[in-house]
Amino acid sequence: MLVSRNWLGKYADIKNVSTEELARVLSNYGGLEVEETFPLVKAQGLVVGYIESMEKHPDSDKLNVCQVITGEESSQIVCGAPNVAAGQRVIVARVGATIPGLAIAEREIRGVASNGMICALQELGIDAKYVDEAYRDGIYVLAEDAPIGMDALEYLHLNDEILDISLTPDRADAMSYRGLAYETAASCDTSMSMKEPVVDGHFSSHDYIKDIEIESEHCSAYTATIVRNVTIGTSPYWMQAALIASGMRPINSVVDVANYVMLELGEPLHTFDMDRISSGKIVVRQGLEGEKFVTLDDNEREITPDDIMITDGSDAIALGGVMGGANTEVTSETKTILIEAALFDSTNIRKTGQRLNLRSEASSRFERGVDPNILETALKRAAELLVEISGGEAAYDQYVVRRQDFTPKRIAITLEKIQKTMGVAITGGEVAVILRRLQFEYQQDGDRFVVVQPSRRLDIVIWQDVVEEIARIYGYDRIEAQLPVEQLVPVVPSKIEQMTTLVHTAMQGAGLQEVITYSLVNKAAAELGTHPKAKLQDVTGLMMPLSEERAYMRLNLYASLIETVRYNQARNQERLAIYEVSYIYDAHDDNELYLGLAMTDEAVEHYHPVAANDFYAAKGCVEAVVARFGQVSNLRYEPSTLDILHPGKSADVYYNDTYIGSFGDVHPSVAAAHDINKTVIVQLSLSQLLAANNDSLHTIDYHPVSKFPNISRDLAVSVARTLPVGEIIAAATTAGGEYLLNAEVFDVYEGEHIEADKKSVAFRCHFGSTEKTLTSEEIDAAIAAILEALKKEPVSAVLRG
Repeated sequence: MLVSRNWLGKYADIKNVSTEELARVLSNYGGLEVEETFPLVKAQGLVVGYIESMEKHPDSDKLNVCQVITGEESSQIVCGAPNVAAGQRVIVARVGATIPGLAIAEREIRGVASNGMICALQELGIDAKYVDEAYRDGIYVLAEDAPIGMDALEYLHLNDEILDISLTPDRADAMSYRGLAYETAASCDTSMSMKEPVVDGHFSSHDYIKDIEIESEHCSAYTATIVRNVTIGTSPYWMQAALIASGMRPINSVVDVANYVMLELGEPLHTFDMDRISSGKIVVRQGLEGEKFVTLDDNEREITPDDIMITDGSDAIALGGVMGGANTEVTSETKTILIEAALFDSTNIRKTGQRLNLRSEASSRFERGVDPNILETALKRAAELLVEISGGEAAYDQYVVRRQDFTPKRIAITLEKIQKTMGVAITGGEVAVILRRLQFEYQQDGDRFVVVQPSRRLDIVIWQDVVEEIARIYGYDRIEAQLPVEQLVPVVPSKIEQMTTLVHTAMQGAGLQEVITYSLVNKAAAELGTHPKAKLQDVTGLMMPLSEERAYMRLNLYASLIETVRYNQARNQERLAIYEVSYIYDAHDDNELYLGLAMTDEAVEHYHPVAANDFYAAKGCVEAVVARFGQVSNLRYEPSTLDILHPGKSADVYYNDTYIGSFGDVHPSVAAAHDINKTVIVQLSLSQLLAANNDSLHTIDYHPVSKFPNISRDLAVSVARTLPVGEIIAAATTAGGEYLLNAEVFDVYEGEHIEADKKSVAFRCHFGSTEKTLTSEEIDAAIAAILEALKKEPVSAVLRG
C-alpha cells in the first residue's frame, strides 16, 4: 500500500519526524512493514512558466520555438509536444534543473538555442496511468491562474514522499489514513486529530429516496444521502496529487471524492445518478439464478444467488461491494448524486470477486472488514467535499437502515497475564499509558483491565490481541531474550509409531521400495479383496467427490498396489518390489494401519539372488515383519479363500489365533483383468497384529554366540496331502525339548513313490546349547520325542526311509 506523507501529516503530528524515522518506527512499533520510502517526483528546479509566444521551428515541422516567462526572466525553449500553444501555463525545467535521467542544460536543437524544457508529468516520473488522457501524449497544461515562477511541484502538491507499506490481512484499519494516523500517533507518541465533516444541508434525502429495504442477510447496514445540482469536472490539484501518491488514478470530481473518502476513512463508497433510479427505491437482495448484469466496465456478468445485488426494486443497479452498474453510471450530464455507504459480508464479497475475477480497492476493503461505525461520517465527508469541489447542495440528513448494531467486545485481562506473556515486569501504569496512546477505551480496577474493542480494530478479539498491541508499543527491542525455563520433555513415539518404524526397517532391509498411493479410489477398488474376518467391512463414500475414481475411502491396499504394478509394467518397469504402510477407513469412523506389498517377475531375485518370487518369498516378508516386534512361532497359516488370490498359492495369516491378513499370488483372472504379469501380494493389519500381541512390542533379545557346536538333523515324513506344513513344524517345536533351536521345512514332494493322497515333507532340526557340547544320546532322545509327537493326530506322520 502506498502512503502519502503529506496526507498522513494532516491527521498525525509528524512535523518533527523524518520520513526515515517514521518508516523505522512504524515497522518496529506499528506492526506495519515499511518496505521502502521514495519521493513522489524525483525532480528539482521546476517552476510554473507562461508561454508568451510560439512560432514554428525553421528546420522542423514538428518542433516549435517558445518564449517562456518563468518569473523575472524569459527563456527560449524548443518544444515538440503536439498540444503546446501560446498562452498556456506549463511546468518548466530551467537550465540547472534535474528530472529523472536528465540534467537540463543549454543546447541547440537543429540550430536553434533551447534553454530549458517544457515538461509532461511522465517526464517527472509520474506513471502514465495516473495522467489524464488529454495530456498523455503531450505536455501537462496548468490552470490559467497558476502563479508564474512558483515552484511547480509545490503548486501541484507533488512535493511529497511515499511510504510503501506491506499490510497483513488482519490489519484492515491500516488501509485508511484514519487508521494509519491512529497507528502513527501511538507509535511515535504524538497527537492525532480529524475534523468532523460539516454539511450545510438544504433539503432532506427522503425527498429523493423513497425507501431502502435490506432483504439480503449478507448486508448488515445500508446508508445513503443526496447531493444535487452538481457540476462534474476535474478535481483540484491537491486531491489529484493525494490520489496519485496513494496509487489511484484521478478521474473526475465525483469519482475522485468517493475514492478520496475511501482512502481517508476506509469506507468504500459508491455514487449513482439519482435521476436514473426512477423508482426512488433501493432494495438490497441476493442475485437471481440466470441473472445478467452489465457493470461499469461494460462487461456483462453472470450473476448467481451468492452475489449481493443493489436494485431499484426491480432492476439491478450495482454489484454490491464490487462494482456499480452501467445503467446508473455518473456522467458529465449528471446533476443529482446518490452516495452509498454500506456494510457487506466479507466472505461473500471475496467469493464474488474471485468468481468474476473482479477485485477492486473497494472489494479488498470489504474483504478485510470495515469500521461499522464510520458509515454516516463517510457519507457526510463525501457530501462536504462534493459541495466544495463540484458545487451544488447537500441533504441535511441521511437515509440509514441497519439490520444490527455493532457491539464491541469487552476483553478482560490481568497485569499478571500481561507480564507472563510478554516476559517483562511491565507496570500497570505503563499498560495504562500504552492503552491511551492506542486510544483504546478501558477500565482499570487495580491490576485488572477491561479493554473495549474499538470499532476500527475488528482484529482485537481476544486477550492475546491486547497483549500483542501492548507489547509492540512497549517495544519488542526492549524485551530481552531469555532461555526457556521449562523442562523440555522428549517426545515418546506411540506404539503404532514405533511399530511403523520397525516395519519400514524390515521392508527396506528386504530390498523393497516404499510407495504412497491415493486413499480415495472407486467403489470396486474400495471393496476389492475384503476378507470376511477383517474388522473393517463397510466402505465410506464421499458426499462431494471430485470424480467417481476418487469417490470412496479404500478398505484395503490390494487395488492400489495392483494399480501401481500395472502402471509400472505398462512402462516396461517389470522388476518391482514395493510396499506401502497406510491407514484404511470404514463407514463407522474406524481406521486401521495396514502393510501392503507387491513383488513381480524376478524382482525378489534382483534384490536377493538366492530367493525366488513366489509364495515363500511373501511368507518370508510376513515373518520378517512379525520378527521385528513379535514371536514368529505365534504365527499360523490357513489356506485363503479370498477371490483376489490364487486358491492354491495363498494363505490367511493368524497371530495368536487372530486374523491379521492374507498373502499369495494374485489370481490369474484378476491379473488378466488388470493387465499385469505374475505378481505376489501381501496385506497385513498392523493394528490387529499389535492388538494380538497385547499391545506390546517385542524387545530385541541378545544372546551370546555359543562356543559349542550346533548339530542339525534332517527328517522326512509322509503326511496327508491336505495337512498344513505349519502343523508339522508346530508339533516338532513343542516336542523338541530345550535343545531344539528351530525347525524349518526345506522340501515338499508329491508324486512318484508317494501315495496319491500323501506328500513328503522334509524339515531340518537345529540343536544347540550355550553350556555344553550335546551328545548323540541327547540328540537321539530329542529326535525320538519329535517323531513320537508327529505320529499322533492331527499330524499322523510316518517316517520315511
